[in-house]
Amino acid sequence: MEIGFLVVLLLAVFMTIWYAIAKRMNLKRQNELWRALSPYIKGYTRKVGFRRFGSSGFQISFHGKSPLFKVEVTFVLMDRENFLHYIFQKASGKKDEVYLKASFSCNPSFRLSSTGDGLKPLEWGILGDLRFFSDDASKAARILLNSEIKELFDRIKVKGLSISKEEPHLIMRCDVEEDTLKLLVPLAEKIASACCPNDRKDRL
Repeated sequence: MEIGFLVVLLLAVFMTIWYAIAKRMNLKRQNELWRALSPYIKGYTRKVGFRRFGSSGFQISFHGKSPLFKVEVTFVLMDRENFLHYIFQKASGKKDEVYLKASFSCNPSFRLSSTGDGLKPLEWGILGDLRFFSDDASKAARILLNSEIKELFDRIKVKGLSISKEEPHLIMRCDVEEDTLKLLVPLAEKIASACCPNDRKDRL
């Protein structure tokens, strides 16, 4: 048997075994994340929608309490099944991520984003590791200068955030870390309260 063929065969066997192991790892990780998150959403709802995206992640959705009208939380796990891609992700510092989308009990009258999107940069608009842009600096200050929001930002690794006048009103992207699961929805609630100070029911 040629050495080259033997090497290819061994690699194929390794990749097959690794895929099976890694798939179980991701499914186990999903179960761990759901068990860790569920206690923190019981105060908001008793009914939760659940969708699993194979072994790559899952999504939960629920109707919250005012000022949170509807919440959707999606976990995107690292590509553990693909050995080479997983090693690259680990080397680059990538982690499992969670995305939160939320609709508020009011429609915000301003836009705020960490990616620009044609908005004006705010010279003072820095929160955590993010620089922000907005179409209304005074209303953006409700979020960026809010001491409770700033404290939660410092404890959660928020990698992206946007507030829109249209649903979903809030989109956040975070690394999955120890404090993320217990503080993610409370952070969204604080942001919703700052956007809807009068808790108006003027959803159009």
